Order: sequence, then structure tokens, then C-alpha cells
Amino acid sequence: MVQPPIFAVVEMCGGPPQIAMAPAQALVSGVQIGKEEDREEDKMCGAEPQRLAPPPLRRQNASRFSWPPDSRQEWCYIYLPPADLAQQVERVLSRPTSARDVAEFFCSPEAAESRAYAAYAAKYHAEIHALLSR
Repeated sequence: MVQPPIFAVVEMCGGPPQIAMAPAQALVSGVQIGKEEDREEDKMCGAEPQRLAPPPLRRQNASRFSWPPDSRQEWCYIYLPPADLAQQVERVLSRPTSARDVAEFFCSPEAAESRAYAAYAAKYHAEIHALLSR
């Protein structure tokens, strides 16, 4: 059974509160369980209770479009069929690219090693196959 994520409000260095989300199993080890008196006693002895901390986040390049596309995150190009992706590369990067170039790229041996590229190739399998069989 998959456990739902845990949300925690964290205030770091007097800054504004931030909401952090992590899988339940990642935060359970940091949660103090026991009677309130036990926790008060720990504080008096100088022991600091463990604080919940947000999980490390991976930066997303929301406005970055490049060719070849990101091999780990397909969200910025997964909704563009090969012809539209080729037009986007031409328009944004001023790099002449055809739909066939896109199809060949996603069928290359290097692309087979990336989950993001494999997801794109699976989604547009029919279009890619049609472009390569011409």
C-alpha cells in the first residue's frame, strides 16, 4: 500500500513559513513520538528534537528550451508532435530542423538509454514510424 505524502510547514532562519512535501516514509524517522513530558525533559537537558525538513528539490528549467532536448525531463516537449517540435526548434533556436530529424533523433541508440526520450518515442510511435518509412 502506498502511503500518502506528508505536508509540513517549515520556518527557516526567521524567514516566511514554507510548505514542504515528502513521502511519508522519508519523514517518519524525524517525528518524535512520546509523551509531552518526555519532550520537555529532553529540551531541558539540552537535546534538540529533530525538525522536519523539506526534501531536496531538483531545479526545473521552466523557460529553457534546447536541442537536443532534456534527457531526464520530457515535460517541455512531450506534447509537441515531431513536426511541431521541429518548428519550435527552428523558431526558438534558429536551427533548421525537419520532422524527420526529430524522428531520427528519438530512434537513435543514445535516445534509447533515456526514459524521457523513450516516453516521447512511445507517445509518437506512429508519427515517427511514418516519417522514417518515407
